Amino acid sequence: MPIFDFARALGGIGEDIDPLHPPPEKHGRRAACPPLSPAWLDDTPFPDYERESREGWPSVPGEEQEGPKTFIHDPLAAMDPCLHPADLRTHGAYLAHGAGPGPQRALVPQFSYSVTPLHADIRVALLINWVPEDLPHEGRPPPLGLSWAERVGARLQWRGSNTGIWHATDGRWRDAHRIRLAALAAGVGSANVSVLDPGAPFDEAFEAFGKGGGGSGRGSRAQGGEGGPVRRAGRGSRAQGGEGSDTLGFGFDDDEDWDDEEGDRGRRAPAGAPISVRRARLVPALFDVAARCSRGCLSGGKGHDLKMAARYKDVLDVDGNGWSSRFKRLMNSGLLIFKATTYPEWFTERLAPWVHYVPIQNSYSDLLDALVFFRAHDKAAERIAAAGREWSRRFWRKEDMVAYMYRLFLEYARVMSLDRDAMSFEMWPDEREDAARGAGAKALMARRERKVEAKEEEE
Repeated sequence: MPIFDFARALGGIGEDIDPLHPPPEKHGRRAACPPLSPAWLDDTPFPDYERESREGWPSVPGEEQEGPKTFIHDPLAAMDPCLHPADLRTHGAYLAHGAGPGPQRALVPQFSYSVTPLHADIRVALLINWVPEDLPHEGRPPPLGLSWAERVGARLQWRGSNTGIWHATDGRWRDAHRIRLAALAAGVGSANVSVLDPGAPFDEAFEAFGKGGGGSGRGSRAQGGEGGPVRRAGRGSRAQGGEGSDTLGFGFDDDEDWDDEEGDRGRRAPAGAPISVRRARLVPALFDVAARCSRGCLSGGKGHDLKMAARYKDVLDVDGNGWSSRFKRLMNSGLLIFKATTYPEWFTERLAPWVHYVPIQNSYSDLLDALVFFRAHDKAAERIAAAGREWSRRFWRKEDMVAYMYRLFLEYARVMSLDRDAMSFEMWPDEREDAARGAGAKALMARRERKVEAKEEEE
C-alpha cells in the first residue's frame, strides 16, 4: 500500500503513524516506482509460480499482431522497470525473486558494480571487465587480425550458458532473459514473423526473405509464402555465416543515394511497413546462438574460440547473473554489438546508442528488425562497429576509470562531511604563477622608479 493511502486509512480510524516502523510492503518492487508510473498502471498480476508451475516454451517476439514496432532512443529509460514493467516478469534479476521485496526505507551508502535502476547503490568502475587493446591474431594487428571485409560470418553470434536465474522446478526460469534468447534463436513461435522492411529494392527483398516469384507493390509483402531458396550475398551484403546456414542477400550498395519515390518496383525505399516472413527461413539465417546447459537446451552448438569468433561481424551481448563482463572485450574487437541489459554502468551515459552500438530491448522485440536492417545495410554496420571500437580505445582507458573513481570519491567525501561547504572544490592557487606575477610587478616598479629618477636628474 502506498504510504499516502496508508496514512488516509489510519487517519480515518484515528490511529497514529509511526514513521520509523511503516507497515510491511505488499507490492514488492513496484513500491519503489513513482505512483503514476507504468509499473503501477500495469494491472497484469505477477505469476504465482509456487502454486502454478510454469510449463511450455517461453514467449518470443515477432508475432504477427504484437503491436507497433518500437526501438530504443534512451538506453537508461529502457532499462527502468518502472517504465517497462514487463521486465519484472521476464528478466532473471527480478523474476528470480517473485514480486520482490519492498524498497529499503533507510538509505545506506553502498558501492556496487552490477546495479539495476531500482537500486540506489553507487556505481563504480572496476577492472573486472576491463581488457587492454586486443592482442594480434595470428601475427596480424588488431582488431582480431581481420578487416571488416574479411569477416565472413553473416549471422548474429552468441555463446554462453543458461545463467541469470536458478533453474528450479517451479519453471519461472522459462521466462528469463537467456532462455528467451535461446527460444528465439531456436525458432520457437508462430509460423510467420513480422519484420520491418529493411529498405532493400522490392525484388531483392522478396528473394532474400524466401518469397516466391517476387510480386509487385507493397501490398503483396503482407503475404507469407513458401518461397524458393534464399539468395546468396551480393554486392554490399554479407557472406555465408556458418555451417549450413542460409543467408539474406541484398545486392544493392547501401551508400547509394536514397530514392524518394515509394511503390515503384526495384526502387529503394526507407525502412517502413512490416513484412510477413516465414520464421523457419528467417531465424536460421540470422542467428548463430548456442547456450551451454545440462539438459533441455533449446539452442545447442559448438563453442567458439577467438579464431572462430573473429570471423563474425555481429555479436550479441546480454546479461547473465549480473551485467555482462565481456562488453569491453567486444568493443575492442571492432564487431557490431547488439546489447540488451537492465544494468546501467558508469559509462552508459557516455556511450551513444546507434553510434557506438545497437541497443536492444530486454524483450528482444526489436532484435529481428535490427538484424534484418543491418544485414541490408552493411556499410552502416561497419561504421557503427568502427566508431564503437574507437570510443573504447579513446574513452575507456585505465586513466578514464581512474578519473571517474577519483571524482566519485571526492563527491562521496563531500556528501558524508559534516561541513559540506568546507569540502567544496576550489581551485588551489598556483604558487609559481603568484611568484612570477610578483617578480614581474617588482620589475615593473623598479623600471618606473628608474625612469622617475632619470627625469629628475635631467631637470
